[in-house]
Amino acid sequence: WEGMPNALLEAAAAGLPIVATRAEGVSEVIRNDQVGTLVEIGNEAELAGAISETLHNKDAARQGAARLQDVIANVFTWESVVSRYEELYRSLIAGADRS
Repeated sequence: WEGMPNALLEAAAAGLPIVATRAEGVSEVIRNDQVGTLVEIGNEAELAGAISETLHNKDAARQGAARLQDVIANVFTWESVVSRYEELYRSLIAGADRS
C-alpha cells in the first residue's frame, strides 16, 4: 500500500518513463497506459515484460513520460492540491450543517 508515492511523483516530474504496480495511490497518478505502465502486484512476468517493452520502445516511453510530466505539472501543484482540500472541507462542513 502506498498513500501518494513521492518517488513516483518525482520521477514523473523529472520526465522519466514509469513502470509500476497497481498499488493504491499509484493508480491515482498513472490512470491509463498512455502515461505509464501499470502491472498487477506480484506478477513478476508482467512486470518484466512491461520493463522490457519500455526499454525497447523508447519513443513511446518518452512520449508517455512527457504526457505524465504535463499531468504532474498541472494536477499536482500546491495550488491544485490545496484547492481540492478546500473543496473537500467545504463539502464536509456543509454536510455537518445539515445534520
